[in-house]
Amino acid sequence: MAIRRVPIENLSEPGHRPIFLRGEEDSTLPKNKVYVDPTTGRVLSGQRGDKLRHLLGREIELPLTTWYLDRDRLGDEIREVQRILGPDFQLYMDDEKGLSSWESFFWMGHHPGGPHVIRASYSPLHPLEQMRISTIPDDLDTHHRLGDGSLCYLKPQEWSPDWTAATALGQAIRFLTDYYEGRV
Repeated sequence: MAIRRVPIENLSEPGHRPIFLRGEEDSTLPKNKVYVDPTTGRVLSGQRGDKLRHLLGREIELPLTTWYLDRDRLGDEIREVQRILGPDFQLYMDDEKGLSSWESFFWMGHHPGGPHVIRASYSPLHPLEQMRISTIPDDLDTHHRLGDGSLCYLKPQEWSPDWTAATALGQAIRFLTDYYEGRV
């Protein structure tokens, strides 16, 4: 059995709560929490299957609901997409997932000058994880795919929490333009 704790020097950080978890090194972290490393911005989550052994001891534990939908940010993202990409891209919501989570929302719009519709889906941990990008139809002949079949439009370590849907869609449009022109 492994026990992890936060080093004492981290206890002075505002809002920090020490983390005490018990379990085997290969135990999956709790699914109702996220663990954020304040020095690197790295996020661990039991929903993604992260393990107890991945904790370094300086993470801040937060309830997953803290990461649920920030309506002000969503409003800012809607205005930014409309300003940059215009009315071709629209925001949709999956009614079955409800209004409380980022993963309920996704963008769809036609690639300017290309035959595909681009779908950009929010991660449940948005903005800490990159958006999932796919095309309709899903017929691109490329090795630039992630394990879930979505497009690898950027390296995961390049994603920044400052990025918005407009940033992700812009990267996806650039990737697809390169694909159409034979550069990918």
